[in-house]
Amino acid sequence: NLGEAFAKAAEYQAIIGTVLRTRVKLRGQRAVVLLEPHPGAPELSRHCAESAFSAMVAMMRTLPGRDIRPREVRFAAESPAGPLEEYERVFRCPVAFGAGENSVALDISTGRIPVLEAKPELLSFLEKQAAAILETLEKRGPLSDKVRYILAAHLPARKYSVAFVARQNGMSSRLLQKNLAAEGTDFSEVLRET
Repeated sequence: NLGEAFAKAAEYQAIIGTVLRTRVKLRGQRAVVLLEPHPGAPELSRHCAESAFSAMVAMMRTLPGRDIRPREVRFAAESPAGPLEEYERVFRCPVAFGAGENSVALDISTGRIPVLEAKPELLSFLEKQAAAILETLEKRGPLSDKVRYILAAHLPARKYSVAFVARQNGMSSRLLQKNLAAEGTDFSEVLRET
């Protein structure tokens, strides 16, 4: 069901990226999915939150083959110029900006909706692969994540040289490379992943 799909997505979220994290909070009869940056990661842009939520809602509609409508979508960013009709058309619910959080509110019953074409044998196969990937990621240390956050924040400005990132970390390029090697990676790999 969709609740189990959400749980799996949360369990394997580190495979997708280390900048964003989702949490679910119960508020009355609603499950509220919160989208937040990881500690130390750059703040979420409006476009990042919009993209993540529109993809999540599209997947929630695709998996069960039903027109699922959130109760409300809230964005921390200030409202874009112009009317919000397009947002309400995409999400099919009220949308608020300047709300202090990035969240999607759903009825708790949404988690019980069955997923079409669930394939337990495929899930088992993919879980083994995901566990191996997570094991590799867990071997990496905090410097890799810090470098990834710096890169994510500065990629649009094309500031992604070893020297720039090393300065941001208060170390030399050589020391940055050495410390990344101790974590089992190197700068070019972290840049490629980012």
